[in-house]
Amino acid sequence: MGESGSGKYEGLKMEQFSLTKIFIEQLKAEALTQKQYLPVPAFSAKERKPKKVSARIERSKKDFFFFDKTYFPKEMYFDGYAPPNKMHKEMVKAVKKPGVHIFFGPRKHGKTVTEKKLLIWLLLNGIYDIAGIYSETLPKASNFLKDIILIITQNDRLLHDYQPEFTEANADQFTLKVRSKHVPGGLKFCAAFSEGRSVRGYTRMFGRPQILFGDDIETLESSFAEQAVDMRINKLTEAYHSCAENAVFIISANDFLTQCALHRIRLEYEEGLLSKDWHVNVFKAWDNKPLWPQRYPAKSESELKSLLKPKSEADWQANFQQNPIPPEGFFFKSEHYKEYDRLPDDARGVIYCDPNLAKKAKGDTTAIVGLAYSPKKDQYFVVDAICKSFADSNELLNTVLQMKTDYSQRILGIAFDGNVTQESTWSNFIKNWCRIHKMPFPLIEFKRYHVDDLAKNCQIAFTEGRILFPKNFAKSKNGERFLGQLFGFSGKKANKADDAPDALICAFEYIHERRIVRYTKPMVKTVKDYYTPF
Repeated sequence: MGESGSGKYEGLKMEQFSLTKIFIEQLKAEALTQKQYLPVPAFSAKERKPKKVSARIERSKKDFFFFDKTYFPKEMYFDGYAPPNKMHKEMVKAVKKPGVHIFFGPRKHGKTVTEKKLLIWLLLNGIYDIAGIYSETLPKASNFLKDIILIITQNDRLLHDYQPEFTEANADQFTLKVRSKHVPGGLKFCAAFSEGRSVRGYTRMFGRPQILFGDDIETLESSFAEQAVDMRINKLTEAYHSCAENAVFIISANDFLTQCALHRIRLEYEEGLLSKDWHVNVFKAWDNKPLWPQRYPAKSESELKSLLKPKSEADWQANFQQNPIPPEGFFFKSEHYKEYDRLPDDARGVIYCDPNLAKKAKGDTTAIVGLAYSPKKDQYFVVDAICKSFADSNELLNTVLQMKTDYSQRILGIAFDGNVTQESTWSNFIKNWCRIHKMPFPLIEFKRYHVDDLAKNCQIAFTEGRILFPKNFAKSKNGERFLGQLFGFSGKKANKADDAPDALICAFEYIHERRIVRYTKPMVKTVKDYYTPF
């Protein structure tokens, strides 16, 4: 008889192992490698004395920037150190204010780094005990979590003062114990969450997350179908409501696309449609001066662009200026855009509108363009242009009427798009408006223009610099929306937001149809002489 299975291995001691220990050892190995690139000088013998440690920790609890400067010295930063900018300071204030705080900020401006340092500060100082990282996918959140562990385990200063010990650490979560007698006792927890791993139902001990940090909520790889965007917003809302009472949710992002979920939340916030728990903060790389002058000492927007190196104007507007616009089309190039200081006295024109109504004033925009022509200058002047969403027909009609009233001596005609059922629908809206206000509405003509067939004429005038906009129009929010659509226009078949170019092209056609354009200079026409045989 052979040896039994148990007898065969008798006396062999199976070594006990811990997955947490293995994970920590791997991280320590990585940390050791990274220390070559991120050296953190240890405290001097004088600074390591108990009284000094106590004073540092007590001050750190009250002052994040002292903690930042003390435990994350300049030597840690790959690209060099620069003092915190205004956006960073607002993020620090937000971590103690209950609610959802969305920070739209430019690329290369330290949003994610600030989130990581804030999370470490909050946990090590016992300000919060349960935290979470929320990203679009779990690997992204896990990488954030892994960085937190690496930063703590490789930082001699943190290790000396706070004496942190990871009792659990893996790609999904970690448990941290701060052994320093100067920090309130108890374990600190942090977990990774995503659209696929819900915050709902997550508890540690008897508590739920007190703070969440959102990073990489959506990227160019995300789906921007309406259903997917709705789901993303619902997931964010669920994550916040699954946290503790008076929890904080910090989200850092770029407003890079008009179809994205966070952009929609921004629009709703600006329209006052969100509850008081939601806050949106927008920081532009250039707003009459650089957001981070210590890092990017530029004296002009063009100089800042050369430092940040955006790929295109669309990239600059979206990822750095938080003003998402479509990629530039080939009809109306931004370099041909011009403005005027004063409207010529002889300028006369029309108003054109392609009316749309959107639920809750969200979604499809409506563009209203007042376009005038000056015979003396042989130029076209946009007297006013509006690009926004309307939920109510009376509000839209009131806006058209106000534009007509503001330029009453100059506006000689009003036209609406009359394709499909527009004419019958808006004829009824106008009749209803008249009944409500007990007065007639100015005459509106309904047109059935084909935009692609007419775009070339308007494009030529724009390219020649003969279509001018009001001074500072591009700096207004309304102007940004209008010009974003105009510069991104590539024809109706491109299926992009095209209300602004539609209205301008049709206004250009309508002003000629009304014979308002008259040339003061005689047009030279060559006519064969009667007696000339050729």
